[in-house]
Amino acid sequence: NIPLPSDLKEGESSYQSLKPAIVWDSRVRDEAFNSYSGFYGLVSFEKSGGFLGGNVNFTKYFLDLRKYSRSGKFWRAPILALRLRGKWGENLPFDEEFYTGGQDTLRGYRQNEFKSPRVLLGTVELRVPLTQGLLSYIFFDTADIQYSFTHQDYKNGFGFGMRITSPVGIIRLDYGIGESGEPRIYFGMGDVF
Repeated sequence: NIPLPSDLKEGESSYQSLKPAIVWDSRVRDEAFNSYSGFYGLVSFEKSGGFLGGNVNFTKYFLDLRKYSRSGKFWRAPILALRLRGKWGENLPFDEEFYTGGQDTLRGYRQNEFKSPRVLLGTVELRVPLTQGLLSYIFFDTADIQYSFTHQDYKNGFGFGMRITSPVGIIRLDYGIGESGEPRIYFGMGDVF
């Protein structure tokens, strides 16, 4: 558990925010909605307070870049999937900082194990389609968790997983190992990227 800062005061906060985004998506998908070629990019920011009203004033910035390439045209050919994400903020209150750890950010670690005002995440997956609805992969996740400009922490995780396309949606099962060497099993719904 992450301790609360000693200067945190109890009271009410009013949030008024704006979240514009720019998205570029050139991905090509197969019948199982598996991206195997192309690029995805998202740049966005969130502004709270200031001219928008409210008494909580901060700015958040987000970057999400994804690249997919398949070796050959056959649908069972391996796919290399790359992802780079950046999240950082200015004047962030404690409850608006970014969580890292778990199936969607850094596999091999507990869910939301780390919290910081800036984080850079990288993921490499080598995906192998086994059937039209079953995809296996090996992965490597890395994170640069920046608690301040002078205090950074680098974390890595690796493992393997499976993604199943079912009538109720995509089911994911991941087995990840972090720096402690303790394996973690994750179960989730929906696609990661």
